[in-house]
Amino acid sequence: MCLQRLKEAQENSPLSDAPDQGRKKASTPIGDQNLLQLCKKYRTKSSQMKPLRTPAHKKQRFLFAREHQYWSQEWNNIIWSDEAHFEVINRKNRTFVRRLRSEADQPFNFVPKMQGGGGGISVWGCMVGGARGPLVIYSGKVDGPAYVKIMEEALPSFIENAFESSQQWQNSHQAKFENSVHL
Repeated sequence: MCLQRLKEAQENSPLSDAPDQGRKKASTPIGDQNLLQLCKKYRTKSSQMKPLRTPAHKKQRFLFAREHQYWSQEWNNIIWSDEAHFEVINRKNRTFVRRLRSEADQPFNFVPKMQGGGGGISVWGCMVGGARGPLVIYSGKVDGPAYVKIMEEALPSFIENAFESSQQWQNSHQAKFENSVHL
């Protein structure tokens, strides 16, 4: 876009080739090359959506980090979980195309859109220590009770297996006295 504007400005300028006419050129050929290289680095992209963090949120996050900065083994007792939703057809992010003015009605300039949502999937997973939990794939929107149901189905067997295997690993690295005490 930047290069195209520079070329149009050079072509449409009637005084560009006339000697001693108009304003003197403010840049040098090397400066022009640097400007072109700088323009090439910028690409058209859509902005990302991120949660708004107020000063109170930032303070809470800082206090949490300060309180837990010396944790090492304690993190192995925390189950981390996350979910993600993927739109298959009607994606929410903006899509940009580069085209000529004469190509405005060409099919490659359009993103297909389906009524009724078009379909999407959601994925939920968890991990603890070095163990990965199940990956639960579900479709549609999930409210609070449905989310609790997903966790009730997936978590118990994972917790049993994850903490049992970590307990076995810890027992194999303990002294004989400690093993006899825990038994």
